[in-house]
Amino acid sequence: SEEEIALTEALFKQFGLRDTQRQEAIRYFKHGSASGFSADECVTQFLQAGGAHPMLKRALLSYLVTLALADGMVDQSEIAALQTVGALLGYPESAISELLRMATAQGQFPGGVADSRAPSLDDAYAALGVSPEVSDG
Repeated sequence: SEEEIALTEALFKQFGLRDTQRQEAIRYFKHGSASGFSADECVTQFLQAGGAHPMLKRALLSYLVTLALADGMVDQSEIAALQTVGALLGYPESAISELLRMATAQGQFPGGVADSRAPSLDDAYAALGVSPEVSDG
């Protein structure tokens, strides 16, 4: 979607990609968005290039979730793709579901991909990934 492309361009700028790096990233983006794309080889290359570090794996998943939410909704094919990549990175399905739930809830707040309603206290708890019953004591 146009929202996903705009978000990807913003990520390219955030990463400070030079023109040649940007062109290479666009090629990967197009390759990854083609029908029949298999994430196995790509994720394997990522892990071999240093992506086995837990924070890098989490960052990759966060960026992918953000892209999936760019248009304000996540469809079943996007959920399936996130679950596949998550599994290849060693995350259980429940962790991907939790990350999606948190990112969706975070989108209810200023600066997020939000719907028209004001965020509730329950949205705040969900954005933090905690239950309303949790205590700080």
